[in-house]
Amino acid sequence: MQGNDFRIFDQGLRKDHMHGAVSFYSPWLLLFLCVSLLGVVSLLLPDEIGQGFSRVTMFFVFLGSLLITAPFYFVFTRFLAEKQKTLTPAGVSGIFVSLMVVVFALAVVCSAVMLVFSSSLLVFNLSVIILFFILSCNWLLLLFLNSVPRFHLISAGYFIGMICTLLLGLAGRAVGGILGFVNFINLGAASLFFILWFMVAEKVKISYAPGTDVYSFMKREPFYPVLGVVIALGFLADKIIFWSSGFGKIYRNVFFSFAPYETTVAIAFLTAIPPIIYFVLSPEKKIFQKSRKLYQSLSLGAEYGTIRADKKDLVEYMAKAFFNILKIQLAVVFSLNYLATQMFSLFKLPLENVILFRTALWGVACFVIVSFIITFLLYWDFRKYAMFLAVLFLGSNILFNVLVLQLHPKYLTYGFSFACLVTLAAALGIIAYILKNLVYLLFRTPPITQKVRVIRGIKNGTYLIKDGKRI
Repeated sequence: MQGNDFRIFDQGLRKDHMHGAVSFYSPWLLLFLCVSLLGVVSLLLPDEIGQGFSRVTMFFVFLGSLLITAPFYFVFTRFLAEKQKTLTPAGVSGIFVSLMVVVFALAVVCSAVMLVFSSSLLVFNLSVIILFFILSCNWLLLLFLNSVPRFHLISAGYFIGMICTLLLGLAGRAVGGILGFVNFINLGAASLFFILWFMVAEKVKISYAPGTDVYSFMKREPFYPVLGVVIALGFLADKIIFWSSGFGKIYRNVFFSFAPYETTVAIAFLTAIPPIIYFVLSPEKKIFQKSRKLYQSLSLGAEYGTIRADKKDLVEYMAKAFFNILKIQLAVVFSLNYLATQMFSLFKLPLENVILFRTALWGVACFVIVSFIITFLLYWDFRKYAMFLAVLFLGSNILFNVLVLQLHPKYLTYGFSFACLVTLAAALGIIAYILKNLVYLLFRTPPITQKVRVIRGIKNGTYLIKDGKRI
């Protein structure tokens, strides 16, 4: 392209998030981390201690902490990616303090509801509430470490630390029964909290003065908190349906449960760990580097041939990464399908639930791929497509699980798996269309549309220029 043929004149088209070091997959990493830890809980507590109350309590503590923090996951990831170069330490500290205050307030409300309806001893309820507060804060602390180069290592360490915490809880049960179980878990989770707090304090000098920048961002970009809520509700929809059906049981007037379903789905999410490890260690960084290179070619007015070459490089690498993820996921799924009976026998889980587990494995495999696709859509600002997939998953998860209530209990995971399959089919169609027409879509559609001015002509507008001419 000729150097004087056109120039970018709309500086509002700058996309600072394209240049950040923030991991855009971190919200999914935290979500899968939470659900996978529930799988570990199911393996460590297969005998339903205290009439199921301890296991059920752990499910509600984990899922509840996920629900009240989920609205901030995508918000803060995007906000940090855009603002990390301009935020002062005081600004980051203010955002951190204000988010912690909001999460604390939400946790207080949820805890008050539990206290009103629970018939357990007050000392036990307070121990559970403390664990709920700690876990909710831990998810935010992990989110604030998102831009740290060793974030993925920290997440892996947290996962291992939580497993050790659960083992510590089992040791506490041997000493002090069900109360010892919860309090020893509190001890381990609190230790992880202070470790994460130290890491955040090392990165940000905490001044304890609240800041409102992130809330202004949420007001300006309501898409991100809504997306977080929709995705969290999508994960809870199937469970809520079964809790409210004839399959659900209530413990202590507040905790609902359908143990066979919850356990099998949570354990199935452990299969998400291998492809996640692969994706976050290499493809995510390279895909976004190649995306950044294409964006720079677009925004700085490179020759059409250069743009086309950058797009081809990105698409070919994405296809390679996709098939590698697929191979890893399928290898894990087929292996666990084959070893499912032995695994259930080893951990003394009901063998009649093996068919539930095998079906859930395929659902999880589908949703892992969906999460990769939504990540890419968000990076390129295809928000409508991302929200469509999130709403589709929520709606289909509700629809299919209402329908499977009419089937035998051994088929109940079919609803979740079909919802994931339908969402994956839509996601593959969307991503295939976008990758095929990526350059055209980026020029055509805000906010990455390149607006140019033909210096020697009279027209202003949105054009793709080759050799100084509109094409």
